Amino acid sequence: MWNRDKEKDEEPMETTEARSDASANDDRQGPTAGDARAIIGKSITIQGEVTGDEDLTIQGHVDGSVTLDEHALTVGPDGRVDADIVARVITVEGHVDGDLDADDQIVLRGSARVEGDISAPRVVLEDGSYFRGAVDMGDESKGGGRRTGGGSSFGATSSAAGGSGGDGEGGDEDSDEDET
Repeated sequence: MWNRDKEKDEEPMETTEARSDASANDDRQGPTAGDARAIIGKSITIQGEVTGDEDLTIQGHVDGSVTLDEHALTVGPDGRVDADIVARVITVEGHVDGDLDADDQIVLRGSARVEGDISAPRVVLEDGSYFRGAVDMGDESKGGGRRTGGGSSFGATSSAAGGSGGDGEGGDEDSDEDET
C-alpha cells in the first residue's frame, strides 16, 4: 500500500515538469507580431516623415510628422517631437510641439510638455503635466477623436489649481454681437 501512494505522488511531479519544459520552449520563440515595438534611441534625430505598422517609442528627436494609424506611440521622458502625431494611442512623457490626433486615447504623463491641439475620445492629463492648446474629444460613434473642426481652446497647466488662460476666456465677443 505504501508503494502505491508513493507512485501517485511521483506522477504529478513528472506532469508538472513536462509542462514547465513546454512553457520554457514557448518563451524562447520571442515576441509575437502583435508585440512588435520599435525604438528611436536618445542619440537619434530624424527629420522628415515617420510612418509604420508597429508600436513606436521615441527617446530621441523627430522633426516632421509621425503617423502610426493603428498603433501606439510613446514619447519617452527624453523624447522631443516637433511634429504632428497621428496614432491609435499616444502617450507623452517628454516634449511635443505639434498636434496630437488619436483614435483611442491620449495620455500626458506628469513629465509631459505639450504645445499643440489634441484630439481623441479619451484624454488623460496627469498632475504635473503641461499642456497648451485646444482639446477635441469628438464623438466616438462618428469616427473617434479625429478632428472635425471646432473645439475648445485654452491653455492649462494641469498641476495648477484653476489654471487657465489663452483663448478660452471670451465673453466680450458674445456681448458685442448682441449689441449690433
